[in-house]
Amino acid sequence: MQVLENLLHTKNYVYYTRENSEKNVVEEIFFCHKKSYTGWRVFPHVLMIDATYKTNMYKLPFVQIVGVTSTHHMFCIAHGFVSKEKEENYHWVLERVKEMLDKCMEPRVIITDRDLALMNGCRKVFLYASRYLCRWHINENIAKHCKASFSDDDWKKFKGRWGNLCDSSSPEIYDYNYSRLYEQLVADNRQNTIIPLSNIDIFWTKLDTRYPTLLEDEEIDVEGQMGLVTQEINSKPALNNNGRMNLDTAQLSTHKRVVSHP
Repeated sequence: MQVLENLLHTKNYVYYTRENSEKNVVEEIFFCHKKSYTGWRVFPHVLMIDATYKTNMYKLPFVQIVGVTSTHHMFCIAHGFVSKEKEENYHWVLERVKEMLDKCMEPRVIITDRDLALMNGCRKVFLYASRYLCRWHINENIAKHCKASFSDDDWKKFKGRWGNLCDSSSPEIYDYNYSRLYEQLVADNRQNTIIPLSNIDIFWTKLDTRYPTLLEDEEIDVEGQMGLVTQEINSKPALNNNGRMNLDTAQLSTHKRVVSHP
């Protein structure tokens, strides 16, 4: 960790560390390139988070945080090494992500796998973001639990119709694709083994969608929205973001080292 910290300092990264005061060692580190710092503040709308489990030489969970631009291109926001795969550790990383958005809007959509600790951390740090499960992880879960019960040909048909269902752009198209998928399962004598979304992944039903985001195909009154924003800006002074977490633990302390802001 100390070697990595020295490298980040030399390369002028924005980074944070958390140390164990009893052992006097850095246990967790969060870092962001200065160009990623700027990109995150420009495109804070979508946040995707995933953690690889102990694939590095130090056997530490590695957290990768990715954003999406207005042209649907992904970019790296930040990375972090954490000592444990616990909610409190993810919470610390997410607070650092939020802290970089000082005076900027927070993400509207967060995508993760089904890691409960990470999901709970997102729920507590970004209160008003809609949270969704990663489609790739859902597909992997379906394959793991369902593929063995299909023949190769039936599995290909199922995957094609399942993909169409996921790509549905409206409730009407979703209902149509669902009916086609159901018909295939009936034709294959699987009508009694239909898999509802709640069984594909039990966390699907627990997602909070109370704050939906605007879809691409929705009509948006741009001039009206800009007028409201301008009116709001002119009527109120700029406010600081007071949503930061105060870490108050007996054995852990946080150190912020921002070498240079872009």
